[in-house]
Amino acid sequence: MAILNIKFSAQDLLKVREKENYDFIFSIGTLIYFPKEETRKIIENLTRTLKKGGYFVGIFPSMESLIYHSILIYSRELQNSSNEKEERKKTGKIFEEQKYDFITGIYVDKPGQEQKFFYKFELIYHLKKTGFS
Repeated sequence: MAILNIKFSAQDLLKVREKENYDFIFSIGTLIYFPKEETRKIIENLTRTLKKGGYFVGIFPSMESLIYHSILIYSRELQNSSNEKEERKKTGKIFEEQKYDFITGIYVDKPGQEQKFFYKFELIYHLKKTGFS
């Protein structure tokens, strides 16, 4: 199967006005720095610009991967000690847990530098709410 007609486009996702123009949308890490309301608007815009039967492939930072990483650190630390409370504290320091809000999925490295991580169920919820199936 040859693909003969490919159009690449870089746009301000908050200002996209096209309708049903794309067969395929590929998005890598585009929704990590936007506030919640702007994220909703961007997902609505992506939904509107995708043709019926089109495909959306998105790569998003995952909260589950952060939790997995912290469990690996904690397991490693427990191999050296039987003091779970102490190893939990040590894991928190190594993982920099104070920088993560596990309810909202926001990571704050420095004031004004926030990054959004998504839970799988959260992405599914937002995508379905804006028309993806």
